[in-house]
Amino acid sequence: MGDLNKKMIWIKEMMTKFYGIEKKVAVIRHAERPDFKSLKNESELGITNEGCAAAIQLGEEIGFSQNTSNFQVFSWGSRRVTETAKAVAIGLAKTKRNVVGPSPIVFPSPIRNCKEYEKAFASGRWNEYVENWLSGQNPQAAFLPVETYAKATYQSLLDEKYCASGKVSIIITHDLHIMPLIKYAFPSFRSWIKYLDGIVLKDDGDKILIGFDGESTSIKRNALKL
Repeated sequence: MGDLNKKMIWIKEMMTKFYGIEKKVAVIRHAERPDFKSLKNESELGITNEGCAAAIQLGEEIGFSQNTSNFQVFSWGSRRVTETAKAVAIGLAKTKRNVVGPSPIVFPSPIRNCKEYEKAFASGRWNEYVENWLSGQNPQAAFLPVETYAKATYQSLLDEKYCASGKVSIIITHDLHIMPLIKYAFPSFRSWIKYLDGIVLKDDGDKILIGFDGESTSIKRNALKL
């Protein structure tokens, strides 16, 4: 539980550091799932019992750390994402918070070509492929460019539905959805994030505050234009 507790600390720290309850969103990877070596039926893969317990704990930790009683939880992805979102909502509810959701949402995936994506996954060099995508070292047929995807997704996250006054939004999704957001805001980021890790963002008018792994930065709103 050491890594989990560390990530909980960072997420709580970022959510607390961005003082106030208005227009704040946490985007978090799903909880632990069983390993898989094929993409066949991977969307039906759920989370482990340990992952469920950790997600409930994360919900409690976030609930106790925030100065608002109003939360909304969203799931952006497959079964393991949905199960994690439900567990986080249970944890929030245990802290006597008002919780809406989890509700499903759909943002565009960073995957541009499914066949190329499947080929890369089966190549035995998946980690290298993803790292090259994030660093921009090689042309990538499987994924959208990091900057293009990150800008469009940040714009979507800033929608009033998620960045809502008086509420904190928690969005559960996949690592491949979050890593380009981190890379765009923190260029030194290398590649992978752990289960229940993620970013916190706050709409601060003409700029967006972004927090990850104990660090914070900002992005000017007009820089997100495509």
